[in-house]
Amino acid sequence: MAVRSARVALVWLAIALAAVAASAESTILVGVDSVRFAWTPAAGAPLGYSVSVSYRSGAPIVNHWVTETSIDLPVAPGDRISIAVAAGARDGSGVFRLGAQSPFSDPVWIVRSPRFAASGTWLLQCASCPSLALRSLADASDVVSEGPGLPAPWRVVARAALASGADLLVWRNPTTGELEIWDSEELQPIPGGTALGPRLARAVGSADFDGDGIEEFLLQNLQTNTVSLWALTPGGFERVAVLPDPEAFLAVAEDLTGDGKIDLVWHEIASGRVYLWNVVGDPRVGGPLTSVYQLPSSRLVTGLPSDVRVVNTGDYDGDGQPDLLLRYGDGRLAILYLYAGSVRRFTALPGIPGDVDRSVVGSIDVDGIPGDEIALRDRITGAISILLPAYTSEAARILVLTPGSRWRAVDVSE
Repeated sequence: MAVRSARVALVWLAIALAAVAASAESTILVGVDSVRFAWTPAAGAPLGYSVSVSYRSGAPIVNHWVTETSIDLPVAPGDRISIAVAAGARDGSGVFRLGAQSPFSDPVWIVRSPRFAASGTWLLQCASCPSLALRSLADASDVVSEGPGLPAPWRVVARAALASGADLLVWRNPTTGELEIWDSEELQPIPGGTALGPRLARAVGSADFDGDGIEEFLLQNLQTNTVSLWALTPGGFERVAVLPDPEAFLAVAEDLTGDGKIDLVWHEIASGRVYLWNVVGDPRVGGPLTSVYQLPSSRLVTGLPSDVRVVNTGDYDGDGQPDLLLRYGDGRLAILYLYAGSVRRFTALPGIPGDVDRSVVGSIDVDGIPGDEIALRDRITGAISILLPAYTSEAARILVLTPGSRWRAVDVSE
C-alpha cells in the first residue's frame, strides 16, 4: 500500500496551556516550554508517523513514533526547532514500510519572556479548554496557578475587590445573562456568588462608591443604557443600585479628580462628547440627583470620531494623575492626559501593522519607572505585548508571551 507524506504545520503550547496557530517562516515563540507540531493525515491507511526532529539546526534525530497527526516537543530558550514526518503502513503483503519523508517545517525560535521588576499577574482564559491561568508579571513564562474554568460562552469580565481583602473574578454568560463570582487565587467559585443580570449588557468594571474598601461591579444594559451596581451581600451576589441614566456610554468609574470620590466618565458616541460626573453621595442610598452627583457635569472633550472609544485609564506620564486611553476603530491609540479631572493635552501614539487586531488588556507599571505601560492582546494569535507610551516618537513594543490563539489575556494587575 502506498502512503504519501503529509505537509507539516505548526501549532504551539505554552507551559501547561494549549494553543493553536498557523505555520509561518521563522516563527518566534516567547515564554513557552513546549511546541506542538501538527500535520494533515497522509493518504492511504497509515498506522502512524515517524517524526524527525532538528534542534538548533543540528542533525535530525529520529526517535519519535506517533499514531496521531501531531506531536508535543519540549523546548528551551535558544532552541531552533523543526520537524519532518514520514507515514508508516503495511503493504499488500503485510510488510511494514515508511513512505517518503515530508520537507522539514519552517523553523521555530524559542525566546525567553522578558523579565520585569514588577509584582502582579496576568490572567488568561481558555474558553475551549476550558481553563484559567495566572502568570507572573515579572516573568510571563512562570505559571503561578492554573485550574479549570467555565466553558464558552462564559467569559471573565472583571477582577475586582468585591470582598474585604480579596480580589474576585466576575464571570458572565452573554447568552443567558448569568453572573458567577470566583476566587482569583484559588480559581474556584464563591458559595452563593451567582446572579442573573440583563442578557444584552456590557461590563464596565468596578468601583468603591462608599469608601469602605469593597468595590461594586458595574453592568450597563445595552438596550436601556441603565447602569446597575452589583455587590456580594449576605443574600448572595445582588443588584444593589441603579445609576441615573444620561443616555450615554459609561466608559470609566474611578477617582479622576483626586478628591477621594468616584467619578463617572460618560461618552456620547453620536456627538463625540465625553464628560465627567463627580459622585458625592452613595448611589445605593438614593435621593435627588443633586444629592448623589455634583452637577453640572465637567466637559472633557467634544467632537471625537464615532469609531473612538475610551478603553482604559492609567497614569501614563507618571505625574500621579490618572489619564484616559482612547482607541480608534483601526487600532490606533491616543491619550487624554488629565490633571485633577481636566484635560491638559492630547497625544496620539504611533501604531504598527496589525493594530486593528489588538485590544487593550489593561494598564500597569512593569518597569518601576513612574508611568504606566499599556498591555495589548492580539485577538488573532493571542500574543501579549507591552506598549511604552512614554516613547511617542516610535511604536515601542515588547513582546511578552505567545500563549496561542485559544488563550485570551483578560486582565493584568498588581
